[in-house]
Formats: sequence, C-alpha cells, structure tokens
Amino acid sequence: AIENEILIKYNNQKKVLYLSSEEFGRMVPEIIKQNINDIEKFKDSFNQYDVLLVDDIQFLANRSKTNEIFFHIFNSFVNKQKQIVITSDKHPDDLYGFEERNVSRFQSGLSVGIDSPDFETSLIILKE
Repeated sequence: AIENEILIKYNNQKKVLYLSSEEFGRMVPEIIKQNINDIEKFKDSFNQYDVLLVDDIQFLANRSKTNEIFFHIFNSFVNKQKQIVITSDKHPDDLYGFEERNVSRFQSGLSVGIDSPDFETSLIILKE
C-alpha cells in the first residue's frame, strides 16, 4: 500500500524497493561468503532507489554483521535525504538484539502504532 501510494503521488518517478527483513537476512550471508568488494557493491546497489521499505525489522535481531550492513545502508539513505519505511511488531524502544546505534536510528523517525481492527471493521474489509 505504501509503495503504491508513493508511485501514485510521484507519477512513478520514484524508485521504490520493498524488502522483507527475512530476504535481506538471507542475502547478507551469501554476500559475506564472497568477498569484501561484494559487500561494498551490495551496499552501493541500494543507491539506485529513492525509497526503501523494510518489513518486519525485528527478524534481524541478534545478527550483528547483517545489522552492521543495514546500518550503513540506512545511514546512506538518511545522508542523501531519501525515505526509509521500516515495519516491526514492536515499538523501537522494545526492540532487542540490535546495537544501540541501530535502535537510535529507528527511534529517530516517526513511529506509528497500528491496532487490529474491531470486529465490525474487519467485516467491512472482508466484504470489500
């Protein structure tokens, strides 16, 4: 939904990458097995996007090398004033298994809670 909204708002002029944290978490060890130049190329490959959407960031907990690489990608987006949207089942204050610098980055943005819809709203959604 967020990706579609961005594409509509900017007349398809923004390059958006949607990535689940599980997918990112599988990619990083493969890159690490290759060599250090591939890690840099991997990080640089994100530069072509204007918006990065990362789903379920909590699945990257306790993965230090993966978090380090994500940290550099995150910083690159921030430094270039690009947009990042991260989802999690927890508020950034309640994320464990991340370095403080990562949590600090997550806390620096807007955090919005999304509650489950009530029964009537669920029925309306199902009917539509």
